[in-house]
Amino acid sequence: MENISYYDFMDRLIRKDRILYKSKLHRSKRKLKKKQKKNKKMDFSKPGVVNRLVDRVLKYNNSQLPDNLETTLNHILKEVFVMPSLSMGILGDPNKFNTAGDGTCMPTNASPYGKKVCNCKLKPGEHCDCPRLFSDLTASWGWDSYNEQYYYGHTFHGFTACDSFYSLPIHIKCVTAERHNSVTGVYALKELVDLYPEINFYSDILTYKTKKKYYVK
Repeated sequence: MENISYYDFMDRLIRKDRILYKSKLHRSKRKLKKKQKKNKKMDFSKPGVVNRLVDRVLKYNNSQLPDNLETTLNHILKEVFVMPSLSMGILGDPNKFNTAGDGTCMPTNASPYGKKVCNCKLKPGEHCDCPRLFSDLTASWGWDSYNEQYYYGHTFHGFTACDSFYSLPIHIKCVTAERHNSVTGVYALKELVDLYPEINFYSDILTYKTKKKYYVK
């Protein structure tokens, strides 16, 4: 029997994820100075992007799940936890399955300024536009509407079985902080449906805005 260590397991998990092999050098993104409104997400840089994404999903409905680490983790979540829980009847009716989706802020401890690696000779207070070394490649500035402040990091998005007494998770997704929740919701919902062909999804409650719920059938 082959002995597989923890490191062998991690190598198998991450070997397909291209983002881990991207260059860590890029230009820094400055924090926005304009303060957003309370309970409001960051404004769209491209109006109408959600409608275009929905049209694209409907047009290319037979597209496959992305081949990355996140998809692998969702497959593990499905096979080890979700499907056994579904067979036990604690997630709801698989023929009329109801889910709820929402996102939450995930600040990172990585520096938003990066590390200077160029040979530019600068005076105190001066800055150059050369690429800098960043330890967190996908982190960006986002707006925390609850605490009314900008944060540097990511947004964690999750779908749960809302008919379950325990609100158990069935799909997870982590994106850069600058992405709007409604954009992430389109991608995540498409992945959710493709991940679970055994389940007939009836409705999805998208709690992306305070005190409001959106039903999508």
